[in-house]
Amino acid sequence: MRWGLTTSLAVHGAILFMALAVLPNPEEFKVKPQDAIQVDISQITDDSKRKAMVKSEEPPKPVEKPKPKPQDIVKDVEPAPKVAEEVKTAAKEAAAEPPPPEPKKEEPKKVEEPKKQEPKPLDPDPLEDLIKDTVAEEENALALKKAEEVKKAAEETKAEEKKKAEEKKAAEEKKKAEEKKARGERRPPRKEGPKRKET
Repeated sequence: MRWGLTTSLAVHGAILFMALAVLPNPEEFKVKPQDAIQVDISQITDDSKRKAMVKSEEPPKPVEKPKPKPQDIVKDVEPAPKVAEEVKTAAKEAAAEPPPPEPKKEEPKKVEEPKKQEPKPLDPDPLEDLIKDTVAEEENALALKKAEEVKKAAEETKAEEKKKAEEKKAAEEKKKAEEKKARGERRPPRKEGPKRKET
């Protein structure tokens, strides 16, 4: 443990020494001094006094500009045309032909509107067939589920019976072994077969 610690410390120390020896010293960061800005410091009371003095003085009155004088505008009016006293009528034309008699308006024929066809009720036969098909499919699905449940139940009972038979057989063998021990009977020793030659 100490061997690894000393080696690690030596290697890290060597790395730090090499870094200090090889890397050059950086130049110093020089900060240039900034030029000072002259600031005039005034107190709040000076400003408030100035404002108070300005309010106490009366503002100068605005100079009124002279209003322009209204001028009389005279327009030249043209005299209205005179209306003739005599009434002139247009010459009557010779007897005008009477207008042709208006043709009798025929009563519009009543156009028979096509009877709106009521939507035909759907044939009950296809609906019944569809209903029967869906019911049959549902019955088939239920029958398959029942068959699967019966099959699973049969498998479970077979497994239980098999397990019980195995337990019974194991119990019988255990009983026989106990009886043999009780009688003092032992199995004859096992015979060894011919030995193999090792090569």
